[in-house]
Amino acid sequence: MAFPSRAFLASRPHPAPQQEELRQRFEERLLRELRVLEGERVLLLDPDGQRFAWSLRRAAGPAGRVLWLAPGTAGGATGPECRPLEGEVLPLEDRERGSFDLAVARFHLGCDPDPRPRVRELCRAVRRGGRVVLVDDDLELLRLWPEPAGWSRTWAALLEGRRRRNLDPALGRRLGALLQVGGARLERNAFLFQGSCAGSPGFPGAVEGLISLVEEEREGLTAGGLLEAGALDVALRELSLWSRRPDAVLWYGVPLVEALRP
Repeated sequence: MAFPSRAFLASRPHPAPQQEELRQRFEERLLRELRVLEGERVLLLDPDGQRFAWSLRRAAGPAGRVLWLAPGTAGGATGPECRPLEGEVLPLEDRERGSFDLAVARFHLGCDPDPRPRVRELCRAVRRGGRVVLVDDDLELLRLWPEPAGWSRTWAALLEGRRRRNLDPALGRRLGALLQVGGARLERNAFLFQGSCAGSPGFPGAVEGLISLVEEEREGLTAGGLLEAGALDVALRELSLWSRRPDAVLWYGVPLVEALRP
């Protein structure tokens, strides 16, 4: 995966229609949590955030501003205002630093072995009294019930694979600590529920997203000696069978932490 921390249920590239529905619901929940006011200046760090940047722009209104930063982005006449993001220093002009009312990092920090410098930059980007909101995965929170055969071992191997790449699969629970390092004062936290269950319209898309995530990690899992190819095949087959059970439930929530710049 290009961005290992991208939420497997919320922000996958080229999603199937059912996954697209999950993504849309997630973004609607996040937008409500952010409470963007008309006229606010918003900075967004998001590897896949073009559509969400438009949602923020509509919330900020004609008098507001949204600047989207992401690796590989390039500004366009018809797209949201955006700049490519390279290195630890945010591509902001001097006059822009300390000018934003709200800075949001969504599924961005988990792809960085050391996200602390980036969080410090975010905290410096907002004005005094401005808000900084971090949203990122804690993949250790995922629970399937009843648990499919082989799933616990497969998921543990996937998490260990990320640790070996110096990525934190449980980053979401540490977002508050990162904001403290950045000099911000914690204000509140929340969970953005992203689970599903048998009978829910979004359940097939949730399971499909989970299978896709594991398949994308296949080479690293098997070549790295974390899991045998046969064991992985059995686990994925059991997961598919599990999804047809009438009592299948997938539990997952995405952590959100908000802080103020003193």
